[in-house]
Amino acid sequence: MNDSHLVADSLKAPKNSMDECDISVIIITRNEEEVIGECIASVLSALEFAKKQNIIKSCEVILVDSASDDDTISIARKYPIKVIQLDPSWPLSAGAGMYTGVLHSNGIYIAKVDGDTVVCKDWFTNALPCLQKSDIAAVTGIFIEEVDKSNMIGSLYLKDSKHQPPGKVDVIATGIFKKSVLLEAGSFNPFLKAGEDKDLSWKISELGYKLIRLPFFEIRHYIGGKSKKITYIEYLKKMFMYSVGEGHAARYSIKNRKIFKKYVFRYATVHFAQIYILIFLWVNLLNSNYLLLTGLTNSKIILILDFMIFSFVLFVIIVRLKGKKSEGFLFSFQVIPYIVVRHIGFLFGMMKSTNKSSEYPQNCKIIKN
Repeated sequence: MNDSHLVADSLKAPKNSMDECDISVIIITRNEEEVIGECIASVLSALEFAKKQNIIKSCEVILVDSASDDDTISIARKYPIKVIQLDPSWPLSAGAGMYTGVLHSNGIYIAKVDGDTVVCKDWFTNALPCLQKSDIAAVTGIFIEEVDKSNMIGSLYLKDSKHQPPGKVDVIATGIFKKSVLLEAGSFNPFLKAGEDKDLSWKISELGYKLIRLPFFEIRHYIGGKSKKITYIEYLKKMFMYSVGEGHAARYSIKNRKIFKKYVFRYATVHFAQIYILIFLWVNLLNSNYLLLTGLTNSKIILILDFMIFSFVLFVIIVRLKGKKSEGFLFSFQVIPYIVVRHIGFLFGMMKSTNKSSEYPQNCKIIKN
């Protein structure tokens, strides 16, 4: 029996088991005071709507907080939901929040909701009937990015969010899972700093189940809070932490050659190689200039060749961005620090040690039942 089945067995009987319900909605938070009130209210409204449509009869909402030091908990306590808080000394992550939430859940279905999102009223009503097929393990929907589109990072998120075709998907970030399949796959890994969604999705797919995006609106995502703004430094930090999570997940999956290769190939592509070649050329160009100006060597030929290659690459970029604003042209160069940050994060994650999910602390603080 593999490790995922051992984990599944350990999760089948929560300590405080109550009567089974149709769906458990798990909200994960970390300093989400700006949006959490609206988030909880939207979940409760969507569940009530599903009840009125006779889609569900019973439900529960569990908020798992990763040691917030703002007003997230005090706001959450005002609502008729269960509130759990993880200890600040524990490894904290979205995966840890979901792992703990699943342990305390009693639903046939598990809905994952991030604390910086607002759930669309008819999401559960539209989504749950689609999970009746035996080969479908989880569903997600269309998300709306609430970001400042005048900001270049905001524009990047909006561009990515436009491509959400319905049908089979590789990864489900937020959505609804069949709990039985989730447990069969080993549940969320609480020790991953990030990337728990990809890790679980790939493990579920390995079992032969499908992950589906439905043509219905699911959430509005406030990635930059109510201000809707996110800086480039904040963006790079998010990408770094996500890459650390992917590297760590790859380390966990090293015995599963198929999944391990999927992680590695994400970071070992021709596109990435081209970027590093371009960086090498730029460094070589600067070095040639230095040698030429200091008279240390005759580097005119190297300098000319480098300049020709650099000019060609620049020309290709300009052609691709023809008709766009100058700031769009300048922003195109952000791919260089982006790739460097992601690769460093992945390698850092690969060096992290692995723990069994069952080793994660379970004596969390129950703030409100």
